[in-house]
Amino acid sequence: MRASVRHSFFCAASMLCMACEAIYASGLPKLPSATTEIGVSAAESPRDHGAACDGKADDTRALQATFDAGARTGQRVYIPVNCTLSIHGELRLPSATQLTLDGALKGAGGRLNALGDLTASGTGSIGMTDDGSGHVFGIRVQQGRVTISGIRFVSDGDKQLNEAILIAPTAEGISTLDIHDVYFSKVQFGILRDSSTAAHTVQFAEIHHNQFFDLSGDAIEWNIGYGDGQLSIADNRIDLVHGKLVNQGIGIGVAGEGPYADVPIHAQDRISIVHNTVRRVRQALHCEVCVSAEIDDNKITEVDPMYGSDSIDVAAIQLVGSYDSSVSRNHISESGRYGTILIMAGVIQNRFIPSGGQNIIVGNQVIGAAGILDICTWQAPSPNHQAVESIIRDNIIVRGTIRHTGVCSYTLIGNDVLSPAGENGLNLDLGAGRSPNERGGRFVVELERNHVRDADGKVQINLKDFSDPYFQHVLLLGEGNNFAMPAGSEASRQDEPLPARP
Repeated sequence: MRASVRHSFFCAASMLCMACEAIYASGLPKLPSATTEIGVSAAESPRDHGAACDGKADDTRALQATFDAGARTGQRVYIPVNCTLSIHGELRLPSATQLTLDGALKGAGGRLNALGDLTASGTGSIGMTDDGSGHVFGIRVQQGRVTISGIRFVSDGDKQLNEAILIAPTAEGISTLDIHDVYFSKVQFGILRDSSTAAHTVQFAEIHHNQFFDLSGDAIEWNIGYGDGQLSIADNRIDLVHGKLVNQGIGIGVAGEGPYADVPIHAQDRISIVHNTVRRVRQALHCEVCVSAEIDDNKITEVDPMYGSDSIDVAAIQLVGSYDSSVSRNHISESGRYGTILIMAGVIQNRFIPSGGQNIIVGNQVIGAAGILDICTWQAPSPNHQAVESIIRDNIIVRGTIRHTGVCSYTLIGNDVLSPAGENGLNLDLGAGRSPNERGGRFVVELERNHVRDADGKVQINLKDFSDPYFQHVLLLGEGNNFAMPAGSEASRQDEPLPARP
């Protein structure tokens, strides 16, 4: 029985195969294989427009003709793997250009100027030729919807790309910008938002899953524009940014030059910098005049002045003149000698810019670094929070300190600090930076459940000016700490009740 069933099955299978062959023989087309390149025949190729593709002959005109043909026909421009184009001048990419780059572009100068919507992808590379007279070569985007993915910006010799991707919006602005899975190596600026176009906007920008390695400038520099919308920088890897003048992993701020230098300072709202890995830089994350910035779950290591100037500017995370921002769940190690997490006011374009609102530093792990430095002197209320308050909560600091200076309300709850032997793990200076003729304000200082000791197990703290008569409206609360509160702090000096804390 089993043998007959098996025999019947094989007979049926054989007849089915013969039937299939007969059907295909009758003219029914076969499906393409997985390795078949679908759609390449419908693309514009530089070879069809006279390009040599040998990396030596000047292919500038041929590539321009290819882009123009793509605009006329509505087809994408395809540069295949075995095609290396030598470019010696400016190229215009018409609006709605679709570029697939699997080959290589080598520039001796000039740039790819996208005039409108652009989709650029592929596995190919863009770099400088050895005989390039200048360092400017890359992609410049100006308006519309822009997506750049997969491409590699690489310089092999001594020549470096100055600005791999330049974001320079026109009056129409860039509605959406998506840069992802791009590789940058041995360039100066990886992604640069132009400072001279601040009057024009980028409405929505995502920069994610990119890799930056061995840069001489900033990996991502975003010069804030008036009315810029949401900016998300996530899941990028940045390693070794070692320039002498500019060397930040991610820098967001207002440039000190350009035609808008005399215009009042503007702020960037809705910024998210999350899940990035940054290593070997002078500053990992710098956010200048940022509102409601979220800096969360980044991994930062080896931030050191050996890669730049030796000053307070050396910090893993720095917020300057920013409002209502949060720094949370970041893991920072072996980084910075002045302030691993630094929040402060600043002078920007020759103007004093206060920091203010409610800044939250929570759940960070700092190992082998300077710790947290919050300079709240010269802070100001924000539209969202009338009071100025810093909340420093549930942070773990090993071989570092928490330093808080300035006249403002703040809360320290649940922090664990292990400082180097003989060093203060907690330095709180309430009166720092006050004017001699300035009257004291109304402040709430709350210290709860903090555990502070040095490497020898001794409690090392410095609490300054808490009993100064200058502060007539101070409410100092404290419980559950492993250190004593300042003398006289239990009886707060108030002429009138303080408002309830939110």
